Amino acid sequence: MGLSPEAIYRFEKRAPAFLDSIRPRLKIELVDSEFADIDRGRKYAEELRDWNAAFSHFYTVMIDDERPYVERTDAAIWASQMLINMSRLRDAKQMLEMASNAFDPKISGNDSLSFRARVNEKHAWISDYRVKPKEELRYFETAESYALGIPEEARDEDIKKLLSTIEHFRGRAHFVLAWSGEDKEINLREALKSFERDLGNYMRVREAGKPDPQGEGFNHIWIARCYIYGGNFDLTDEEIGKGLTSFKEEIERNPLKRDLLAHYHLVRAEYFIMLGNPKLAIIESERALAIRLEKKPNFPKGQIEALAIMALASWQDRSLGYAFVCGRRALQIVKNLRS
Repeated sequence: MGLSPEAIYRFEKRAPAFLDSIRPRLKIELVDSEFADIDRGRKYAEELRDWNAAFSHFYTVMIDDERPYVERTDAAIWASQMLINMSRLRDAKQMLEMASNAFDPKISGNDSLSFRARVNEKHAWISDYRVKPKEELRYFETAESYALGIPEEARDEDIKKLLSTIEHFRGRAHFVLAWSGEDKEINLREALKSFERDLGNYMRVREAGKPDPQGEGFNHIWIARCYIYGGNFDLTDEEIGKGLTSFKEEIERNPLKRDLLAHYHLVRAEYFIMLGNPKLAIIESERALAIRLEKKPNFPKGQIEALAIMALASWQDRSLGYAFVCGRRALQIVKNLRS
């Protein structure tokens, strides 16, 4: 039973917006004000992969009116990203709007440009999760215009990384437009260009002695995805292999990031579905799910993505009973979120 690229990708992409629609009210736990710190929050977010703990630090800093506004704006951006990671898209959007109204009038110059760029970038992330690629591209265009308004010598690492993120997610937006059937060849070509440009940025960073293998890996995986859905299978294996090599390098640096391997297994599952080999696709999606259940139990979006691919592969394999089981497991995750 054949599956179109559109069917596969739509199944995956709808998970975050659906989760957002059924989330219970956010419960905020504050950290002692003297202990709350952006650097601690970033360590929880980037090294320990604990988004709830990270959010508590960022939110506590954000609402502390004794701290400088520049610090509070930074905390607001980070807090919104934690909410996005947890598929709390409405909460993230409200936080960004609240922070803009409260802080934007209090800062000026490059601080203001940086804050506006980062706010629009996070709005674009939300649009990406909600599968609104045209809206996403508009937000990224605005974010980029603010970021480029900062003199190059005054751009900090966050702004440099933001410009790279814009390039990567611009590719994702064009990819979504391609699978939705809108100028497929043109948008797939633009997506591939964006991922290749962003990969080039990461390779220059590596040459400068500051490698970011995680960023390299994600671009390799998305380049492979472009090849898969464009039917260019000759180059797919090599690109997936490069993604795996990059992820393994990142995991050697931080073993807590072993969940990155789930992205590798999922893109292989998609590849096998397109090749008409659903049994191998089921195996790969099961591996992805096992990793996410073990390493990121609080990441329901990732679990549902894996179950969606597993269900599609089972349907292609005519294993309708197993497809039904995968669907029930996904619904159970949803029920748990409501409790």
